[in-house]
Amino acid sequence: MKQRKGARKSGTTRRSTRARVSGRKTARALALPEEGGIASAAKLRAALLKRVGDKGCVAINASAVQRVDSAGLQVLAAFARDRRAAGLAVEWTGVTDSLARAAALLSLTDALGLA
Repeated sequence: MKQRKGARKSGTTRRSTRARVSGRKTARALALPEEGGIASAAKLRAALLKRVGDKGCVAINASAVQRVDSAGLQVLAAFARDRRAAGLAVEWTGVTDSLARAAALLSLTDALGLA
């Protein structure tokens, strides 16, 4: 998940909003797309790399997710792992059944912090 030196930065941007989450410091909200497949994994990774070092909690809104595959889940799990390693929080909102089932199927529920 960590960006290597000399890696090309993506020109894509994601809009974020500030939200109050569970009495914690102000969080940066990130909305996941409907499709979380391999085709969008690089774009998702670029968006998450911008948030990996954010202070406070990063809230991930997963309410739009209709389909996610192992590539998308791997990117999300790496983000959650890196945030935990840095002592930073991730909070999930609107977790859909399809995301929860896919995470459980691949035994990534704990790694994602969905448990």
